[in-house]
Order: sequence, then C-alpha cells, then structure tokens
Amino acid sequence: LCQSIIKPDKFMQKAHELGFKYAILADINTMSGAMKFMKEAKGEYKKDGQKVKIDIKPIIGVTLDIVNTYKDIKVHDVKGKKFTLGEMEDKDVFEGTITLLAKNQLGWHSLLKLVSIANKPSRYKDRPTISTETLLALEESNLIVLTGGYNSLVAHKVIDHEARFATTFDEAKAFIKKGEDEWTVKATEYINELKRIFGNDNVYLEVQRENMPINHYLNKGIRWLGKSTNTKCLPS
Repeated sequence: LCQSIIKPDKFMQKAHELGFKYAILADINTMSGAMKFMKEAKGEYKKDGQKVKIDIKPIIGVTLDIVNTYKDIKVHDVKGKKFTLGEMEDKDVFEGTITLLAKNQLGWHSLLKLVSIANKPSRYKDRPTISTETLLALEESNLIVLTGGYNSLVAHKVIDHEARFATTFDEAKAFIKKGEDEWTVKATEYINELKRIFGNDNVYLEVQRENMPINHYLNKGIRWLGKSTNTKCLPS
C-alpha cells in the first residue's frame, strides 16, 4: 500500500474477480494498513446491482529496511565549521531489504515486535530500520522469508547497489560483483543463515520479472543460488 495507488477495497475486488484465494500485504517498515486489508478480504462489492461477497485469505507481512550499524567519530557542525571532540556515535549503512510474512498468530506478534523496534526513536533516522544484528539474533519459525528483488540484502551480495540505475544490458553487466568465488560464498552464507533462523522450508528466493536490465543478470545469480543451497525460488 505504501507504494501503490490502488485502494484495499478495489484491490480485493479485482483479486476476487481473478479468482485469487490468497492476497499478501507487505508494506515497507509498517503494518498500519493490515487491519483495513484484512477487513476488505472478507468484504463485499456491487456488480450488476448485486452484492458480491469476497472470501480471500489475507496474508500479512512487512518489508524491512536492514542496516549495518557501526561506531564512528561524531562530527559537530557549527555555522558551517566542522570539528570533533572524540565522541563516538552510531552510524547506519543501508544493507538491503527483506520481506517477512506471518504464518500464524505467533508470527503476527513477531512482526509487531520487529516493526516496533524499527520505529523506535533511537533507531529512526531518515526512515525506520532494523540492524543486521537484530535480524540475525532471531530464532523464529513462525515467519516466512521472501528475500526480495534488486534492492534486497541477498541481491546486494550479487550486484552493486547502484545497479538499479543501469539502463542497458551492458551497463547492468558491469554492476555484477567481481570475483565469482567471493559473491557466491557471501550470498550462500547469508541464505544458510536465514534458513538457520527461520527454518529450511520457510525461506524463498525471489525471482522478479525482467523489466529492468539488471534483473536479467540478478535472476541468473538467484537461480544458481537456489540450486546450490537447495532453496526454492518464487516468482514475484
């Protein structure tokens, strides 16, 4: 909903007309639209003057921005003059995104906790985030993981962050991480860590349609990782 112009009622109406049995909502760093989404999944609409009942199972999730937090020297800026006093502060480096879906009520509660952490004033800088340490410290079997597209944590193991700006296949190819051994090892380690945390059957690698040049090369890497780690790939 955060990046869509379609309203929940219209979304559910179209999903019902297409015969969908399930619908997923995974807003970015928030679950504020979840209640409305669930209500409309069991709502109704009028067609040819008749009321039509919707009966779609809603699946609630969240897409989280993950950052790596490190200590650095705090820089003071007074009237354009910068200086330091030897103080240290936390700084965040954006690592990528990950999508988590609730399997059950316990998973719902886990999502609420993670979103609360992401939106704490102490964490909230320019946007809500959670740290890689928070993610990797989880022991969770009630959530399903979708690794995400070109802006995801797993994608950034394969391609450079700026790859989304590539407009041609030649430009996109230049953004592939150099050194096959390096990116395959790092990406494999990350996927295995996710499977340790969430369970082997709860982790899915996303393969997105190739409407961008970079997705052509990224999808090849994702499919290779799926085979090498015995992880299912999911089109999205």
